[in-house]
Amino acid sequence: MNSRKHVPPRCRSPPLGLAVHTNLEEGFDTQDSKTMGRMMRDLIQYIMMPKIRSAPEIGAYVSYDIAAYDCMRHDIEAIVWDATSDRSLALRMVERFNRYQLSPLHLEDAVRDML
Repeated sequence: MNSRKHVPPRCRSPPLGLAVHTNLEEGFDTQDSKTMGRMMRDLIQYIMMPKIRSAPEIGAYVSYDIAAYDCMRHDIEAIVWDATSDRSLALRMVERFNRYQLSPLHLEDAVRDML
């Protein structure tokens, strides 16, 4: 079994040389509050994870778990198991939670509100 954790693409860091070159070229000032706000914006990345489940009444079905992934710690902060079986709804949830940077503390309530 692979013990390596999955890191969403937006959380992966570019090679150090590239990051330094880009930052210097664009003139980033890490003390600037706007720059720091942009850098901190995507520390939590919401992802949906499909899983095949089974229920006696309906048999096998696909459902989606919604998880809050912490890009700094490379770990899942919060997760709602079996949130929905509707793929388009799961995509809308993840898109909204990422856009508005929902706090992981509110994940369960936000999922329930969107059902």
